[in-house]
Amino acid sequence: MYSLQFLSLKRNELSRIADGTFAGNPQLTQLDLSYNQITEIKSSTFVGLTALRILKLNGNMISTIKDHAFTHVPQLSELDLSHNALTTLRRNMFLGLVNIHVLDISENWMHGTALSTDDTYGSPKSDLIEAIGIICRKPGLYFTNLRNNGLIPMLNNVTQQALGFDFADGTQHFCVF
Repeated sequence: MYSLQFLSLKRNELSRIADGTFAGNPQLTQLDLSYNQITEIKSSTFVGLTALRILKLNGNMISTIKDHAFTHVPQLSELDLSHNALTTLRRNMFLGLVNIHVLDISENWMHGTALSTDDTYGSPKSDLIEAIGIICRKPGLYFTNLRNNGLIPMLNNVTQQALGFDFADGTQHFCVF
Protein backbone atom coordinates (compact mmCIF):
# COMPACT_ATOMS: atom_id res chain seq x y z
CA MET A 1 0.00 0.00 0.00
CA TYR A 2 2.98 2.26 -0.58
CA SER A 3 0.99 4.65 -2.82
CA LEU A 4 -2.16 4.88 -0.65
CA GLN A 5 -3.15 8.55 -0.24
CA PHE A 6 -6.52 8.43 1.52
CA LEU A 7 -7.64 5.97 4.20
CA SER A 8 -10.97 6.01 6.00
CA LEU A 9 -11.39 3.70 9.00
CA LYS A 10 -14.39 5.65 10.21
CA ARG A 11 -16.97 3.81 12.38
CA ASN A 12 -15.04 0.56 12.74
CA GLU A 13 -15.20 0.24 16.55
CA LEU A 14 -11.40 0.51 16.79
CA SER A 15 -10.35 0.89 20.41
CA ARG A 16 -6.59 1.29 19.98
CA ILE A 17 -3.97 1.83 17.33
CA ALA A 18 -0.81 -0.26 17.58
CA ASP A 19 2.51 1.56 17.32
CA GLY A 20 3.61 1.96 13.71
CA THR A 21 0.33 0.68 12.23
CA PHE A 22 0.55 3.18 9.37
CA ALA A 23 4.35 3.14 8.90
CA GLY A 24 4.18 1.48 5.47
CA ASN A 25 2.12 4.32 4.00
CA PRO A 26 4.48 7.26 3.46
CA GLN A 27 2.24 8.77 0.74
CA LEU A 28 -0.88 8.89 2.94
CA THR A 29 -2.23 12.47 3.02
CA GLN A 30 -5.65 11.96 4.67
CA LEU A 31 -6.52 9.62 7.53
CA ASP A 32 -10.02 9.39 8.98
CA LEU A 33 -10.25 7.52 12.28
CA SER A 34 -13.40 9.30 13.41
CA TYR A 35 -16.26 7.72 15.34
CA ASN A 36 -14.38 4.78 16.76
CA GLN A 37 -13.60 3.96 20.40
CA ILE A 38 -9.98 5.09 20.52
CA THR A 39 -8.96 6.24 24.01
CA GLU A 40 -5.26 7.12 23.67
CA ILE A 41 -2.82 8.57 21.16
CA LYS A 42 0.79 7.61 21.87
CA SER A 43 3.97 9.30 20.69
CA SER A 44 4.58 6.48 18.18
CA THR A 45 1.02 6.10 16.84
CA PHE A 46 1.62 8.02 13.62
CA VAL A 47 5.22 7.01 12.85
CA GLY A 48 5.95 7.09 9.11
CA LEU A 49 3.12 9.41 8.08
CA THR A 50 5.39 12.20 6.90
CA ALA A 51 2.99 13.31 4.11
CA LEU A 52 -0.18 13.31 6.23
CA ARG A 53 -2.06 16.62 5.95
CA ILE A 54 -5.53 15.87 7.35
CA LEU A 55 -6.18 13.76 10.45
CA LYS A 56 -9.69 13.19 11.78
CA LEU A 57 -9.89 11.75 15.28
CA ASN A 58 -13.25 13.28 16.18
CA GLY A 59 -16.02 11.28 17.83
CA ASN A 60 -13.77 8.89 19.73
CA MET A 61 -13.18 8.53 23.47
CA ILE A 62 -9.67 9.97 23.50
CA SER A 63 -8.77 11.07 27.00
CA THR A 64 -4.98 10.91 26.67
CA ILE A 65 -2.63 12.33 24.07
CA LYS A 66 0.98 11.66 24.95
CA ASP A 67 3.62 14.36 24.55
CA HIS A 68 5.12 14.49 21.05
CA ALA A 69 2.20 12.47 19.62
CA PHE A 70 2.26 14.54 16.44
CA THR A 71 6.03 14.77 15.92
CA HIS A 72 5.90 12.20 13.11
CA VAL A 73 3.34 14.15 11.04
CA PRO A 74 5.22 17.34 10.13
CA GLN A 75 2.95 18.18 7.16
CA LEU A 76 -0.28 18.00 9.18
CA SER A 77 -2.39 21.09 8.48
CA GLU A 78 -5.81 20.02 9.83
CA LEU A 79 -6.40 18.13 13.07
CA ASP A 80 -9.88 17.33 14.38
CA LEU A 81 -10.00 16.19 18.02
CA SER A 82 -13.57 17.33 18.64
CA HIS A 83 -16.12 15.23 20.51
CA ASN A 84 -13.65 13.26 22.61
CA ALA A 85 -12.97 12.96 26.35
CA LEU A 86 -9.97 15.31 26.67
CA THR A 87 -9.83 17.04 30.03
CA THR A 88 -6.34 18.53 29.89
CA LEU A 89 -4.16 19.99 27.16
CA ARG A 90 -0.45 20.03 27.86
CA ARG A 91 2.20 22.23 26.26
CA ASN A 92 4.11 19.37 24.59
CA MET A 93 0.99 17.69 23.25
CA PHE A 94 1.15 19.66 20.01
CA LEU A 95 4.91 19.70 19.46
CA GLY A 96 5.75 18.79 15.90
CA LEU A 97 2.71 20.49 14.39
CA VAL A 98 4.76 23.00 12.44
CA ASN A 99 2.33 23.32 9.52
CA ILE A 100 -0.96 23.23 11.43
CA HIS A 101 -3.62 25.67 10.23
CA VAL A 102 -6.87 24.29 11.67
CA LEU A 103 -7.19 22.69 15.12
CA ASP A 104 -10.59 21.60 16.43
CA ILE A 105 -10.71 20.57 20.09
CA SER A 106 -14.33 21.55 20.66
CA GLU A 107 -16.88 19.48 22.56
CA ASN A 108 -14.44 17.85 24.98
CA TRP A 109 -14.59 17.73 28.78
CA MET A 110 -12.34 20.66 29.65
CA HIS A 111 -14.08 22.71 32.28
CA GLY A 112 -12.30 25.72 33.69
CA THR A 113 -9.01 24.78 35.28
CA ALA A 114 -8.55 21.53 33.37
CA LEU A 115 -6.94 23.36 30.46
CA SER A 116 -3.46 23.95 31.76
CA THR A 117 0.24 23.85 31.04
CA ASP A 118 2.59 21.14 32.29
CA ASP A 119 3.67 23.21 35.25
CA THR A 120 1.06 25.28 37.01
CA TYR A 121 2.51 28.22 38.88
CA GLY A 122 -0.21 30.81 39.15
CA SER A 123 -3.90 30.86 39.72
CA PRO A 124 -6.14 28.51 37.71
CA LYS A 125 -7.21 31.50 35.64
CA SER A 126 -3.63 32.54 34.79
CA ASP A 127 -2.73 28.94 33.93
CA LEU A 128 -5.76 28.78 31.64
CA ILE A 129 -4.78 32.04 29.92
CA GLU A 130 -1.22 30.75 29.38
CA ALA A 131 -2.46 27.45 27.94
CA ILE A 132 -4.86 29.17 25.56
CA GLY A 133 -2.05 31.45 24.44
CA ILE A 134 0.21 28.46 23.73
CA ILE A 135 -2.47 26.76 21.66
CA CYS A 136 -4.04 29.72 19.87
CA ARG A 137 -0.81 31.57 19.08
CA LYS A 138 0.99 28.61 17.52
CA PRO A 139 2.80 29.90 14.39
CA GLY A 140 0.82 29.16 11.24
CA LEU A 141 -2.34 28.23 13.11
CA TYR A 142 -5.17 30.45 11.97
CA PHE A 143 -8.23 28.70 13.41
CA THR A 144 -8.66 26.99 16.77
CA ASN A 145 -12.03 25.76 17.97
CA LEU A 146 -12.35 25.39 21.76
CA ARG A 147 -16.14 25.75 21.75
CA ASN A 148 -18.34 23.97 24.32
CA ASN A 149 -15.59 23.04 26.75
CA GLY A 150 -16.91 25.04 29.70
CA LEU A 151 -14.14 27.63 29.48
CA ILE A 152 -16.24 30.81 29.20
CA PRO A 153 -16.84 31.30 32.96
CA MET A 154 -13.08 31.25 33.57
CA LEU A 155 -12.48 33.87 30.88
CA ASN A 156 -14.79 36.59 32.17
CA ASN A 157 -13.09 40.00 32.06
CA VAL A 158 -10.04 38.70 30.18
CA THR A 159 -8.89 41.01 27.39
CA GLN A 160 -7.67 40.05 23.94
CA GLN A 161 -4.28 41.43 24.89
CA ALA A 162 -4.06 39.07 27.87
CA LEU A 163 -4.72 36.14 25.54
CA GLY A 164 -2.15 37.44 23.08
CA PHE A 165 -4.36 38.01 20.06
CA ASP A 166 -3.02 41.49 19.29
CA PHE A 167 -0.52 40.47 16.60
CA ALA A 168 1.68 43.30 15.38
CA ASP A 169 2.40 41.51 12.10
CA GLY A 170 -1.28 41.62 11.11
CA THR A 171 -1.80 37.86 10.95
CA GLN A 172 -5.26 36.73 11.85
CA HIS A 173 -5.71 34.02 14.43
CA PHE A 174 -9.23 32.92 15.25
CA CYS A 175 -9.78 31.16 18.54
CA VAL A 176 -13.45 30.26 19.09
CA PHE A 177 -14.77 29.51 22.60
